[in-house]
Amino acid sequence: MKKYEYNLIARTGEAGLVEVVRNGAAERVTLPMSILNGKDITEADLDAGISYGLPFAEFLTPASDIVKRLEIGLHNAGIWTVEDLQKKPNDVIRALRQTYGIEIGRIIQAAETYLQQEHDNKPPVAPKVTKTKKEKL
Repeated sequence: MKKYEYNLIARTGEAGLVEVVRNGAAERVTLPMSILNGKDITEADLDAGISYGLPFAEFLTPASDIVKRLEIGLHNAGIWTVEDLQKKPNDVIRALRQTYGIEIGRIIQAAETYLQQEHDNKPPVAPKVTKTKKEKL
């Protein structure tokens, strides 16, 4: 059975929010502290935990004109060839930021709509970290 190292993000009472990289993707899951105890966790432990965070892939779709807007941004930045891409990485980053910056508002709106329609609740918030007396020393 495959085991995963984890980072304890927060602890509330007898539950811990952990972050694990599984199949190249970071996941956050709430698990009982009794399972954690400083040892690696199993696939079954992860699957039994309470998922944390929004499932962006379920409700986000790229704008239909995103590729065209990126092309315009790259051309406006003087990026026309592979050589331009290699020689002007900062200009490429600026074009990406400009193009995708417009999408941030859309992502927030999509997340809020998803929560209202599907779950009728607020976005997840990490629990406050509480330290034991030993951890404070």
